[in-house]
Amino acid sequence: MPGPPARSSLEVTRIRKTRPNLPSIDMPTPPQMTATPSPLTWPRLVAPIAALSLVLAAALAGPLEPPAGPVADSALSPTNFKSLAEVEPRININTVSGVGTALYLLDRPGSYYLSGNITATAGRNGLVIASDNITIDLNGFALIGVSGAGDGISYADPARYYRNIEVRNGTIRNWPGSGINIQADNVRVDAVRLSNNSLAAINLNGSLAAIVTGCTMLDNVGGGIFAGNGAIIEKNTINVATTLGDGPGISVADASVVRDNMIRGTRGSGILAGATSTIERNTIVAARQEGINVGARSIIRNNLVTASTLTGITLAGAQCLVTDNHLTNNAPGSTTNGGLVSTQNNHRIENNTFSGNGQGLRLTGNGSFIARNTFRQNTGNFQIQSTNSIGPFVTVSLGGDISTNSNANNAHPWANFIH
Repeated sequence: MPGPPARSSLEVTRIRKTRPNLPSIDMPTPPQMTATPSPLTWPRLVAPIAALSLVLAAALAGPLEPPAGPVADSALSPTNFKSLAEVEPRININTVSGVGTALYLLDRPGSYYLSGNITATAGRNGLVIASDNITIDLNGFALIGVSGAGDGISYADPARYYRNIEVRNGTIRNWPGSGINIQADNVRVDAVRLSNNSLAAINLNGSLAAIVTGCTMLDNVGGGIFAGNGAIIEKNTINVATTLGDGPGISVADASVVRDNMIRGTRGSGILAGATSTIERNTIVAARQEGINVGARSIIRNNLVTASTLTGITLAGAQCLVTDNHLTNNAPGSTTNGGLVSTQNNHRIENNTFSGNGQGLRLTGNGSFIARNTFRQNTGNFQIQSTNSIGPFVTVSLGGDISTNSNANNAHPWANFIH
């Protein structure tokens, strides 16, 4: 970059003439530091300060000798401990009193639990519910019946339905009555094992909105589970080896759901359900009556029903949807019973398998739609009233790709196949 323009000698002279003459300032000579040390230097202060600190510490610390006797800790005071009721706010059933026919009377709301097995006495029920809002945790223990006793768990007032009852996690066996006999709406039974009771395993007496889940039942003479409208019965196992009784595996009223159960050897039907129910993904083996009997407007899907003495599925009401069920060896040799039977109207029956039954499919009602089912080695494959809508029946030979079979190759997409 170019520098500032050069000034003329005249301008330099002018600047010098306008600058005032400043007087000179004589700076005083700083005093010389003396080498003589101050009497209050640091080494002389250390000792007094240290001595003062020791005096103050001793004054503040208090006595160094501990007091006589045991040391008291305020944290261990009884007032700082919670009571057992606060730590475990439940009621031990084994400490509850009984009255009349109740070995133990549960007469106030709360959470109850067992702390050991309970064995019945003749003429009395085990636990008797006499209040709403009760939870019973069997806690892995057992209620054990004896001859002359009543129900394992019962209720006090037959004139009312209790509410909000739950029973879970234990065993109920050998009662001359039912294992559980409760009359209560909004009741739940979860993970209970019931065996060798002379009446039902679980009798909920028409209770509304019951849930029974994860229970196992063996040789209960009067049947498995009984519930009212709006029940959900799921993931239970019901086995019957006894030749006594004629109770069903599961019996529910209208608008119920029965799913994912395994039911074997019941003396009555496997599943009885009212109208507008859903029956799905159950396995029913060797029911002495029907595998499934269901009311109107219900859905029956994805069930395995085999070896029923009577019919695999009976549609006792109209307008049912029956799809994707596997029906085998039900009522073999019969011409009236078999895989699926209905006298009612307006069903949709699709994509089911009928194999080894007496009559495969027998419909004497009107207005049903039947398509895409398969039939194999039934005594009679089908008996269907002509007033129903039926996909064509196509017979295909065994062996190999059925598309090479002339009948199958030209079949309607809604065809039923016999093979």
